[in-house]
Amino acid sequence: MSYCVNCGVELSDSERACPLCQTPVINPNKPFKEPVNAPYPKRVEKIMRSVDRRYGAILTMIALSIPVIISGIIDFLIEQRLTWSLYVTGAAVCIFVWVLLPMLLKRVNIYLHLLYDTAVLLAYLAAIFYNNGIMAEYFSFACPLVGVAVALAYAATPIIHSKRLRGKLQKPAILLFELSAALILIELVIDLNLTAAFWPTWSLIAAVSLIVCGLLLIVLETKHKLKEEIIKRLFV
Repeated sequence: MSYCVNCGVELSDSERACPLCQTPVINPNKPFKEPVNAPYPKRVEKIMRSVDRRYGAILTMIALSIPVIISGIIDFLIEQRLTWSLYVTGAAVCIFVWVLLPMLLKRVNIYLHLLYDTAVLLAYLAAIFYNNGIMAEYFSFACPLVGVAVALAYAATPIIHSKRLRGKLQKPAILLFELSAALILIELVIDLNLTAAFWPTWSLIAAVSLIVCGLLLIVLETKHKLKEEIIKRLFV
């Protein structure tokens, strides 16, 4: 049995180089012979298990229908009509459109899907606000907040899928900048509904923190040695 002269690892007769440190193996007493069956494969292959997304979506739909049916039966037996169980049904519909529908479709247009998601969310919120008799707040409060969230999603989508931004830290930096603007808009909507005046407080603090983090990521992107060192340390 041979051992590597560099690191001391035990070697088999079929080794041309140490599998650990790649030091060439030279043993005059045991010249290299190509084995019939190599002790390990020359190329490591990753086996990707394909998951039937449609099958998983159908199973999830079945599981999701159970609380909807049970809550509907209980609600009808107690109230003699459907009241609070409609909230459960609406939430199930939202989950179906947001999560399960893309799994059932072969191809998904992300922008069109965001439009579906927004329509379902607005319809669900409209039902809740209407049931509580506060439709005025729905238009002045809920719709603007949903609009800010949707605008952020539409703005973030092309950045996430952009091929021009090749730096690993550029995309998260830009997303942090967009999120900081979204937080200020959210506080604007809240303040106008509560006090009819706008003076940023918590959103400004959060936005400044996010902007600083984004700037640090951009600076770090230009420091290649430091970035590579961090990546190695974090095993990214």
